Amino acid sequence: MLYESLVYPIPEERYINDYDAYILYNAVRLHYTTKTYSLLRYGFTANKSYNGENYQKISQWEVNVYNQWAKKFTTENNMKMALGAFFFYRQPKSLHEAYPGNDSVMDSYRKLKAYSMSMKHFLTEDLTTLQNKYTMDIFKTYNNIPDIYNLAIKGVISYESLAIIDSSISLSKYTSTKLDSLSWNTFKYKYQKYIPFVVTHIDSEFKEYVKSEILKISK
Repeated sequence: MLYESLVYPIPEERYINDYDAYILYNAVRLHYTTKTYSLLRYGFTANKSYNGENYQKISQWEVNVYNQWAKKFTTENNMKMALGAFFFYRQPKSLHEAYPGNDSVMDSYRKLKAYSMSMKHFLTEDLTTLQNKYTMDIFKTYNNIPDIYNLAIKGVISYESLAIIDSSISLSKYTSTKLDSLSWNTFKYKYQKYIPFVVTHIDSEFKEYVKSEILKISK
């Protein structure tokens, strides 16, 4: 069973400096905060306005923060994981809310890294929870959001497992053809920005496994 994401499998590690951290941070920020920028399309390169010349113009305080990010996470892939999860779970409004020493940064990073390294273990746990405690029509909505998404919001299953399930059965794509509420569109926008950090590709065997497990909870 094979899967890939923006941060897995882990490539040959590349160590980063403060300038690298500046580029990575702003690429992820643009991915989460704009509709036109996508890491899947443009990669972790931010845009042309984030370059060496403009980096020289930022404040020393900002340079220090980027330097702390580089020292904290050391490698490019570690920082990608940290930023991808942190922007999803905490939604920082500015660099002032994204100091790498904050517990929320490390908590988000550890969550995504653990899941990426042991995906089947965590997915199986969440599927077992669903099978033991719930029987549902996974397409049924509550408060204009499908029930299974509400379970992730409540913490019953992880958003990471939801992303794997979603990618296996095209749940968000189907739901968007049936539902056009403000609640759904707001949730979908943020959530779909996170999905590539969890999964970008799943092989057919893996998809069939997930589908067969989901059938056990479906009415």
